[in-house]
Amino acid sequence: MNKIVKLAIFLGIVSAIAGGALAAVNNVTAPIIEKKKAAASQGALLEIFPDATFTEVEFKDESGIILAVHRAENKGYIFEMKNAGYNTGSPLEFMLGIDDNGNYVGYKVIVNEETNGLGSRVSDDEFKNTIVGKTIDDEIDTLSGATLSSRAIINGINAAKTVYGDLAGVEVEVKEPEVKVAQISLSEDYSSNNAVVENSEEVDGNTVYTVSAKGFEGVNVFEITVNGNGEIVKVANIEFKDTVGVGDIAIAEDYLASFNNATLDSTLDACAGATYTSKSIAAAVQAVLSGNGESEPLDEEENSSEESSEEETPVANEGPKFVINDDYSGCNATVEGSEQTENGTVYTVSSYGFHGTSIFEVTVNENKEIVSVVCTEFNDTEGIGDSATTEDYLAKYVGATMESSIDVSAGATYTGKSVAAAVQAALEQ
Repeated sequence: MNKIVKLAIFLGIVSAIAGGALAAVNNVTAPIIEKKKAAASQGALLEIFPDATFTEVEFKDESGIILAVHRAENKGYIFEMKNAGYNTGSPLEFMLGIDDNGNYVGYKVIVNEETNGLGSRVSDDEFKNTIVGKTIDDEIDTLSGATLSSRAIINGINAAKTVYGDLAGVEVEVKEPEVKVAQISLSEDYSSNNAVVENSEEVDGNTVYTVSAKGFEGVNVFEITVNGNGEIVKVANIEFKDTVGVGDIAIAEDYLASFNNATLDSTLDACAGATYTSKSIAAAVQAVLSGNGESEPLDEEENSSEESSEEETPVANEGPKFVINDDYSGCNATVEGSEQTENGTVYTVSSYGFHGTSIFEVTVNENKEIVSVVCTEFNDTEGIGDSATTEDYLAKYVGATMESSIDVSAGATYTGKSVAAAVQAALEQ
């Protein structure tokens, strides 16, 4: 019992020290952060209305979004706002300038900790240009792929419009922002999604294809069922590697059902707020409909000899291959060094996979044949890409030359490409 009491006291002391340290750090950093935000806000005021004299004005705002209203003498108003987008833990902070004629003349985001490449785009010119130049009579569309973040901004703009109307004595009409849904055509170029048909099997008269396709953060895997007429019967997601809480709304049964009966001429709605994942689905469906998923028919050898009693083993359908002399420039394979050994020359090669650069040791003999491939540093997705760096898989490259083709490691296409690129770089030396 004494040991338990002593341990509890010890843990309490450690927690108190840690808490005190965190509080001390926060006391130091918080004023610095606030000072930087204040400086950014002041800079934004002058950016929107250069050389203006500003005074703060009183206002009434039922939305709770508006933090302050600054009057630029003889020019207009600047509204300082704060509203939560997707990242509710760190709301967006932004400013909007409206001149005395009701024109949006400036927009500036001060704090933006939304998802990089998605909600973060509300700070970009792409979205800014849909606001600046319009008037209080115009509606602003949400940003495709960043619905929650852009809606937070638009709700702030609507709050500013309402307060502006009170201050300027004009009538304004405020509408809820309409969600702008992107369209995806199955005939578009989805090469960047790198859809790969991993395998196929016959089930109850239909063909079920397993297809991997890159989304926003990772590679998603789908089962796509096609009937005898080449029509989509069903799309199901069996592996999801995109943003939880964002992209996964596109793998709901209701949305996936919209691909049923689709053809290469079909145009479908992207799933609002999950455009990138929607495109990975479209890429997978396109890969199947375009024939990329069709297996080559087996060569049937007729044997009419009644004396033959031995059954021939059918040749398995070949899956996707990496051809060593393909273009792997996107992997940026670089020979970092080399060393002569009794087995041949060992090249140390770095090569980019899905979201990181892995390092390989590639041994090449005097006949320009691969003796061995070893991954010495792995920087792709654990549990997915590493299946392409196992000893068994890398052994497939033994004896390979520049003309060889190697089976793709199912579900690890990007890492597999980085291996092929490293081998190619070594063979080119």
